[in-house]
Amino acid sequence: MKHTLLFILALLFTLSLPAFSHKAKVPKPPFKVTKAQMYEDYDQFLHIVETYCPQIEVRMKTGYDMMGVLRERREMIGKIRNYWEFIQFMDGSVERILDVHADRDEFYSQISNPRYSPGQSFYDSIGISSIDAGLKSFIMKNNSKHMGEKPLQSVGAHYFGGNYYMTEYYKFKNNQTHDSICFRNARIIAYDHKPIDTYVRGQLGFFRPLFFRYDLKQHKYYTHVLMLDFSKPLKVIDEDDVVHEFVPNDYPIQIQDFADERFRWNPWNEEENGSERYYSMIIKREPYGVVYLANEKTLYVYAKVMSKYNGNNIYNMSDSIKKVAHGKVLEKVVIDVRDNRGGASDFWTSMLSAIIKDTLKFKAELAFNYQNEVRAYLSAEYPPEISTPYAYSEIPYLNQKQMWVNNEEYEIVPDSNSVNYSGTIYIFQNEQTYSAANEFSALARQFPQLVSVGQSTGIIAGFGFNPWAFQLKNSHYTFRFETALDVTNAEKWQDVFHCEPEIEVIPSLQEWQDYQTNKEIMEWEEFLPKYDYLFKYIMNLKD
Repeated sequence: MKHTLLFILALLFTLSLPAFSHKAKVPKPPFKVTKAQMYEDYDQFLHIVETYCPQIEVRMKTGYDMMGVLRERREMIGKIRNYWEFIQFMDGSVERILDVHADRDEFYSQISNPRYSPGQSFYDSIGISSIDAGLKSFIMKNNSKHMGEKPLQSVGAHYFGGNYYMTEYYKFKNNQTHDSICFRNARIIAYDHKPIDTYVRGQLGFFRPLFFRYDLKQHKYYTHVLMLDFSKPLKVIDEDDVVHEFVPNDYPIQIQDFADERFRWNPWNEEENGSERYYSMIIKREPYGVVYLANEKTLYVYAKVMSKYNGNNIYNMSDSIKKVAHGKVLEKVVIDVRDNRGGASDFWTSMLSAIIKDTLKFKAELAFNYQNEVRAYLSAEYPPEISTPYAYSEIPYLNQKQMWVNNEEYEIVPDSNSVNYSGTIYIFQNEQTYSAANEFSALARQFPQLVSVGQSTGIIAGFGFNPWAFQLKNSHYTFRFETALDVTNAEKWQDVFHCEPEIEVIPSLQEWQDYQTNKEIMEWEEFLPKYDYLFKYIMNLKD
């Protein structure tokens, strides 16, 4: 029997749902759609993407022909057998937009008197919830027919400087042949007899866009969720420069464990003396908080989400900042938005208002495709003060692309009881800094007082607009994607990513492992100066 420990996870939602008897009934489709109507819906989808998506030219610059890929998929409709397969097919099509906000909209609410309806019944939410529930039932029923098949598995690889590293401790063992392979911190060279980069590039669009990033320095797409079929050959080179080429499924016992031996435990291998995991040491972290480090005279603010809502509770970050910092000597301030899932811009503006002494001024230059449909939507759905300022402009670094562009100026004013801090505010970011948090770290370039530090996010995210939703005429498939592009201060196409920090700090494998291992078992006052690679870096900077 094969055992898999920790992190060896099934990727696909379709393969991770609990299976049930194939005799279970799939709900009747809420709408009857003929094959001709499927083609009609898909042509409407292509028109919507080409009309509204502002990222097409940017993705072309990266080597990804979005519209070409989507048009090629059209021929697949001929093999679709029913409504639910069409919905699955559309999910895959939306993912190939590569916008991190693009997905099937399951929660769009109905508005009784819409002012404008691009496409077919834009605000008609009839059937959306039943489509979602029916598709889940269809997927679960379909999964029950493939119970014996092996899902893709996560190898827990981390992307550093153009390479993928299996950063944990690995052991593959076959008790029948007595063969075993052990390694840690191995760099992946190839998979299925192909360079690993070739495999990853081929998966672009097959998985959720959020799984992929673009490396502006290496000029290639990469993933932070590397999924492999363990029945195919894997080739790695470990930290001792030993090359291992093997088929993981040839080894019934597969262990992926912590690189740190303090936490390593192998209940299936009697040859090793396992020690108890230090579960009692894990600290329950709230999604946000404020800490003052007296020895460093530093205020540390962390946020894992740009929202004041924590379940049913409301957290006031501004009040916490002022309460903790009151009467303290501040030489540095850190706002940590690593792994931040995004939310609303007013969260980070209120954070800054509680800290700063002087008003911060910035601009936001947003652009939409220069199309009558887009202009009509803006004019109908947004008040005149928002929609009117958008005017025709050509974007030189996007092949003179015609766009509706608006350049607005904004202010962040200190609140009446601000900390009145005038020194440098460091913003920590990593590849998991997303949406509104990405917007926040990107805007640091406009403020001399703010300095972003860390790693590139690799995604186009953070626009100041919410994604727009669309609905297809016949199937009522409802989806969304971001229609605005942030072109603020952009001089070349790479600048519209707004993903790179002002100060890039890439940790070594050991630094990253120390950070990951200890951040949940130590109090901030001990952990930050000892194991946080970014915190240690800024402590050595002179403001």
